[in-house]
Amino acid sequence: MPVSTVSVTEDGTAAVAEGAKLEESYMRNSLMHSLLADSTPSQPTHTQRTELARRELEVDKVLLQLINVECREGEERGMKALELVNLLSDANGRMVEAAGKVAARYGHTVLGEKIAELAERRLLGEGEEVE
Repeated sequence: MPVSTVSVTEDGTAAVAEGAKLEESYMRNSLMHSLLADSTPSQPTHTQRTELARRELEVDKVLLQLINVECREGEERGMKALELVNLLSDANGRMVEAAGKVAARYGHTVLGEKIAELAERRLLGEGEEVE
């Protein structure tokens, strides 16, 4: 169950952070993708392949939004952001590249370097584990 975090807005009012909503959305989209993948036959139709790819893209988009939230919260949240990058499943590397840009936007150079290392390992097919 996602843990809700509370952030304080500029006017001093407490609001539930978007992170909890995004985590819930990730879980829902990930579950829907898994169910669709499990129910897809070994020779899927064009429509089935398209729907599976669309669901995968939705999962990656939510993960990218979560990475943005973690980077915005500060450098100490870098490990969680890196774990979220590991969950990205895009085959062409655009989402991992976008995650690197998010880290750069917030000035997290170490996280950006780790993301670049991960992207390089994925490109070379050497696995997805990060030290």
